[in-house]
Amino acid sequence: MKRLFLILFVLLFSVVAALWFDEYKGYALFTAGPWTVQMSLFVFAGGFLALWFALNALWSLLRQLWFMPAGVRLWAGNRRRVKARKKLVGGLMLLAEGRNEESEKAVLQGADVVDLPLLSYLVAAFAAQRQGAWDSRDQYLELAAIGDKRAQIGLALLQAQLQMQARQWVQAMAKLDWVRERAPNNHHALRLLAESAEARQDWERLAKLLPDLRKNGVLAAAELEDVETRTAQARLHVAVEQGSEQIEAVWRGLTRDQKRLPGVVALYAQSLIRVGQSEQAEHLLRGGLEKDWDPRLVNVYAELDLNPATRTSEVLERWLKDRPEDPDLLFAAGCQALRSEQLGSARSYLEAASRQVERPMILCLLGDVYERLGESNKARDSYRRALAKALWEEPGRSSVSLLAVPPAKVRSPAEAEAVA
Repeated sequence: MKRLFLILFVLLFSVVAALWFDEYKGYALFTAGPWTVQMSLFVFAGGFLALWFALNALWSLLRQLWFMPAGVRLWAGNRRRVKARKKLVGGLMLLAEGRNEESEKAVLQGADVVDLPLLSYLVAAFAAQRQGAWDSRDQYLELAAIGDKRAQIGLALLQAQLQMQARQWVQAMAKLDWVRERAPNNHHALRLLAESAEARQDWERLAKLLPDLRKNGVLAAAELEDVETRTAQARLHVAVEQGSEQIEAVWRGLTRDQKRLPGVVALYAQSLIRVGQSEQAEHLLRGGLEKDWDPRLVNVYAELDLNPATRTSEVLERWLKDRPEDPDLLFAAGCQALRSEQLGSARSYLEAASRQVERPMILCLLGDVYERLGESNKARDSYRRALAKALWEEPGRSSVSLLAVPPAKVRSPAEAEAVA
């Protein structure tokens, strides 16, 4: 539309100019020394316009010739970038197909000219990771970080994650410490540090991370409780080998919330029992059960080795009035009755527990009671049932430890085979 108006305007202007020149005839006279040039005003105007257009065209041509090398370079650069993009897309497809070596070579061919070199080096790093080329992987990630300073934190976290997958725990934790120096409250860094510390069984390091995990809300409440429980239990396991002072030191180092976790309380009480402090363990377990009933605490209560054992039996009998069909409570009562040589009571409690649930430990201890009472057939039957249950029992459902069995009655494999 604009072009049409321009053409109409030129035509109209030409007609008006022709009419004007026809009515007002004039001429243009140029004199230079002996030379004189005379022409009509119309011819002069037309020649002037023609000369102007010619000079303008010549100037445009000279400019194009002058800037031609830059244009050629721009065209060549665009062509290389298009090829690099194709290489990047092809490399991604090769990586998806599992052709890792080919993928690495493809993306690196255009990494220096592609619009997103960061993406090219990331693909190369993943390909190197799959090939087990850890040094190449780290080199590509460093090149990616050089290309984009803003992505350094994210790339460091990615590198740490890849190192964790390769079980390079020391390198991963060093990289995560570097991230924490620059972003102390980064949730992903805290989570990865916790996972690395647990994988290395560095329980002291994990214990130091727990306050930050809780403060920053890195883990859900249930997940955080599981981590706190595992950490405290692991530290207590180590402390048992070092004696009661170390056990108390670990316990004092726990937070108030951690000391309320049933799994932690149970293991602390069990640790006390193992170092001969059943009195303190009984007080702790009884207080915990009267506040909040938990089967784990009941199972550890079965392991108490007090003298006389009738003190624990009285407490258990009081609890049984409120929970007469609790299999864990019945088993604990049977264990304590057996420790005090009350075979009749032990038999009653353990038979009642086995009727509620058949666990290998219950059946094994019941077989021991039958044997003491001279009932060999029942003892063999109970041992066989215990063995069958133990063989078919799912992982993670094992009962309490063998500490629940009186030490004098823990059998050797040969004795157990002879009885069976």
